[in-house]
Amino acid sequence: MFRNALKSARQVKAPVRAFSTRATAARAVPRPSNTLLFSTAAACAAGLSLYSLYTHQSIALDEKKGPIIQPTDSVQPPTSTPPFPTKMSADGKEWSLLGCGVRRVSFLGFDVYAIGLYLPESQKREVRELLQSTSGFQQANGDVEEFKKSLLDPVHGAAKIRWLLDQGIDIRIRIVPVRNTDFGHLRDGFVRTILAHPEAKEASQNKEFADGLSELKTIFSRKMSVPKHNILVMNRKGNNGELKITYYDAKSEADLGEGSELGTVHNPQVSELLLLQYLTGKKPISETLRDSVINGLVTVAIE
Repeated sequence: MFRNALKSARQVKAPVRAFSTRATAARAVPRPSNTLLFSTAAACAAGLSLYSLYTHQSIALDEKKGPIIQPTDSVQPPTSTPPFPTKMSADGKEWSLLGCGVRRVSFLGFDVYAIGLYLPESQKREVRELLQSTSGFQQANGDVEEFKKSLLDPVHGAAKIRWLLDQGIDIRIRIVPVRNTDFGHLRDGFVRTILAHPEAKEASQNKEFADGLSELKTIFSRKMSVPKHNILVMNRKGNNGELKITYYDAKSEADLGEGSELGTVHNPQVSELLLLQYLTGKKPISETLRDSVINGLVTVAIE
């Protein structure tokens, strides 16, 4: 299916190249619009993705058998947790799964937790318009792969992701441990991740950032175990970057209830660096999440 879609996309782009080199033809034939090209090539992005989002089908990737279509309203992360719902209602909003992946400790050879990022349904149109306003989208000129490369670029793509985070978009981070853990281990992992960002050393000289890290440490200071497949949610408010953290002693959305609000990290740079570590750089801490979210952003931009 993907090869056919790619062939179809190339067939659409071929006349554009021929047309652009013939001045006479240029006057006679209108150039296909970006919208047409992106719509035709949308299947390419879906074929390249580990997951198919915003539909009633999810596509998981089996290394031996290839894509496996699952007619469900959920997506299976590349690990052994329960699947992530593609849609959910929480905090008075409807959310759509943007992408999901796994945090893996490669040198120890095990998965730590599955992680998914959600966007509010009410802000998807805004995100689409923001993405379409970027130079990467406009310079791609209808080439889905070029647009995707612009978002994956370690420098320019990271700048675009940072810019998106500054545009008032709410983000829901959903974390599900693969194995039994505790708040202490989660705290140490999040803090190490943030401090590993190249900007963290300089940011640590700032009192507000240091206070934010202290808030994060305090939130996870409870001596409390977290059984595998229970749910931890971090809600990042787009208007101020605050990160509200809630723990649910449950393994499915139907059983979440109110949850236990653990606290809020008020400094926006703490949550920003955490998300940048997940989604950008040459070696993000979760390549599966980064790739899935980038595919999700491409889908939002062209749908």
